[in-house]
Amino acid sequence: MKLKIQRGELLTALQRVQGVVERRNTMPILGHVLIEAQGDSLTLFATDLEIGIKGTYPAKVIKPGAVTIAGRKFYEIIRELPEGEVHLEELENHWVFIESGTSQFKVMGVPVQEYPVQPPIPQQSLLRIPRGILMELIQKTLFAVGENDARYILNGILFELRTVGNHKHTLRLVGTDGHRLALVEREFESQAPAGPGDPVSVIIPKKTL
Repeated sequence: MKLKIQRGELLTALQRVQGVVERRNTMPILGHVLIEAQGDSLTLFATDLEIGIKGTYPAKVIKPGAVTIAGRKFYEIIRELPEGEVHLEELENHWVFIESGTSQFKVMGVPVQEYPVQPPIPQQSLLRIPRGILMELIQKTLFAVGENDARYILNGILFELRTVGNHKHTLRLVGTDGHRLALVEREFESQAPAGPGDPVSVIIPKKTL
């Protein structure tokens, strides 16, 4: 793998995955981010086996490929670099070369084959929800969710989605820690269907939200 990318784009990508990169040592591979270069873009993927985040950013790909780099260390290096173009290149034995201006670094990676497989995302079942509505519903229920409760089901928010008309849907969120309960719902319009099995119910972990 060999590519060039603007420092601002790469820093944004790394900032977005920091909350997901696992910092405990139970599985060292989860402290890494998977970087894939193909076509005219760079894709970053990070997971702690509970949450996964993936983002694609424009880059000049000279040689396609994939590497893994320790997420926190990589972020600290890029954060201190000046604005400009960053050069990334895979070396032998999973080493990654980083260069920007007069700064050069070599960071040890791990084999890409050891990284957890990314789950597929079926595009046909995606439903677009207005950001403002989703933010409002989360803010009005997240406070009531449990924190590391032994009853794992209380550590997330229940999402209930129903189709009420042509392109009209109702989204209800419920959060509780067993002592208090918050419930709020809003109706919105979307050109996409709710997907098979409507109505849909799912509990999303607090960390994700």
